[in-house]
Amino acid sequence: METRDAQNRLEPTGKVLSSEGPRSPLVSYIVPFFNGSAHLAETLGSILAQTYSEIEVVVVDDGSDEPCAPITDPLGPRVRVIRTVNHGVSGARNVGLAAARGDFVTFLDQDDLVYPPHAELLGGAMRSDPEVDGAFCSVVILRDGLAPKEQAFCRYDSPLELFKTRMTLSMGALMFRRSALVGLGGFDLTFNNVGEDWDFCLRFARFRRLEYVAEPLFGFRRHRSQASWGADRMAQGALSVLRKHRLCDGPGALTSLEARRARAGIMGYWAQWYRASLKSAGLWSRRTPALLGHLLTHPGLLRYIVAPPLKRIAMGGRRRTD
Repeated sequence: METRDAQNRLEPTGKVLSSEGPRSPLVSYIVPFFNGSAHLAETLGSILAQTYSEIEVVVVDDGSDEPCAPITDPLGPRVRVIRTVNHGVSGARNVGLAAARGDFVTFLDQDDLVYPPHAELLGGAMRSDPEVDGAFCSVVILRDGLAPKEQAFCRYDSPLELFKTRMTLSMGALMFRRSALVGLGGFDLTFNNVGEDWDFCLRFARFRRLEYVAEPLFGFRRHRSQASWGADRMAQGALSVLRKHRLCDGPGALTSLEARRARAGIMGYWAQWYRASLKSAGLWSRRTPALLGHLLTHPGLLRYIVAPPLKRIAMGGRRRTD
């Protein structure tokens, strides 16, 4: 739903909160950086504007050609930079996790935003109940020139159901108890940059307890540079993750029905991208033969592309009986 009210709720409060007791749990924000200086300052600024004071930021410079020092150096000791050779986002997140000192951790992309109560409310869900190993919130989708939209997840009966049926949930919407990540294996490098977040969330939700905080605390930015490498690659990565988890046994393993639902969701998303790409390319575009040729390498996708238009035509041809 479009949320002008939600936007108002996300304005900074100006107050800084810390937990009661002798020691406040430290929250670590891990931010991989690779050639993304355009939004990094705004991302880091949103972290440092948290209403909860006990935070650190770990920026992992993943072999970037663009320097991040002009942005990070003026921000003080709460922002640490770790420079590595290029690992990709999965490897960079694992490097950041190994260096983090926090009791709770969140993984952000270099263009994400967190609203002021993010650390306070997600961390508070874990501070108030030692059995809770992670918490996640609603997401605000941010598009240039369009009003923000809130994406809520309360209709799901459990976080595990959510992660079983969705391709992904933006990592910045989640916060984890760092001790609960021990033994999970970190981010799987075989899914580097495509589906690694879905794989990670599926593994976590199968064996750990997550709590939903029904507040829009995280802003996910959608822009053209993301679309340039495409839904096509993302969908193929998601299918690889699904194949991995279909073979898993034990608590919370995917049932046949859940696997079919997840595959249908992936294929529907992929088909929607193909239809939109073909429509924007036009009949005589140079890009059209390439799109059609690529489609022939994925014949199972064809029925997901053709079925919705045929269904609309069939529904339109029916005569009303009332």
